[in-house]
Amino acid sequence: MEKVVFTTGGTGGHIYPALSIAKKVREKGIDTLFIGTKHRMEKDIVPKENFRFVGLDVLPLRSIKSVFKMMKATMDTIKLLKKEKPTKIIAFGNYITIPALVAANVLRIPYYLQEQNHTMGQANKWFYKGAKKVFVAFENTLESVKEKYKGASTISELIQLEKPSVLIPYDFVGQKENADVLEYVNGAKIFTNETAEEAIDEALSIVGQASMLEFMSENVRTLKKGNSAEIIVNEMGL
Repeated sequence: MEKVVFTTGGTGGHIYPALSIAKKVREKGIDTLFIGTKHRMEKDIVPKENFRFVGLDVLPLRSIKSVFKMMKATMDTIKLLKKEKPTKIIAFGNYITIPALVAANVLRIPYYLQEQNHTMGQANKWFYKGAKKVFVAFENTLESVKEKYKGASTISELIQLEKPSVLIPYDFVGQKENADVLEYVNGAKIFTNETAEEAIDEALSIVGQASMLEFMSENVRTLKKGNSAEIIVNEMGL
């Protein structure tokens, strides 16, 4: 019998795609389990959707303390997965997924990755070579594995929620590269720190134009086509 573990959390851009896929899996009568953190937004969002949820005490790997927390969480996850015996795991990026992905490798559980951002995040870069499949939102995402990690952004959340936006990205952490994707399809307008006042004026103007908001939302929606929940479920053989 199939059982799928979803590991995700931190931001809506990671959580909502996971929920969308999990709902399709649940429709097929397949057992599911979510693994996230016990202190970020997934701890509330996922249970509200009536999915089983286990929260780990993990932090971004920026200190000795966070390393020890990650090690403990990984050991706890190995024990959990030995008990749950999932047949497949799917991870949605960021440090929260590391314990489950390490456990998947230790226990030889097939795993899949989903990358919602234009530039692949560090966690997915570490584990993509062992994945059965990597699902991406943008055709050239896999090219980013050859580049230095540049950090996640809120772009994936905007795409998932189909929201138009006015953005002032920080170019030095690579946010502009992701924002450019939205601007290219006329789903966002980009400004710089120097033109911040113009950005405010533009945002106030767009908010008052229902037709423009709808036009931009429709353009953002086109970016979701290649990463739909139904396609991913089928590609996982569920």
